[in-house]
Amino acid sequence: MGEFIAEMQERLLPEYEQMKHYNVFTPDQVREIVSRRERLFLKITKSHLAVGDYLEFIVYEKQMYKTLSDKEEDDAT
Repeated sequence: MGEFIAEMQERLLPEYEQMKHYNVFTPDQVREIVSRRERLFLKITKSHLAVGDYLEFIVYEKQMYKTLSDKEEDDAT
C-alpha cells in the first residue's frame, strides 16, 4: 500500500507545482493540502477500511475541485 501512496503523490506533484506557480494557493496552503491528502490516502489504504474514510476522501476532493474552479472564475473576471 505504501507504493500506492507514493504513486499518487508523484502523480499530484505537477498539480501542486501549478498551484504554486499560478499563485492559486499560498505555499502554506499547498503544504496543508499535501498533508491532508496524504492523511486521507493513508486512511483509505489501511487494513481496516470504513466507508466513512472513502466518503471523507471523496468530499475533500470535490471541495478542492470546487475551490479551484471558483478561483479560476475569480481570475477570469
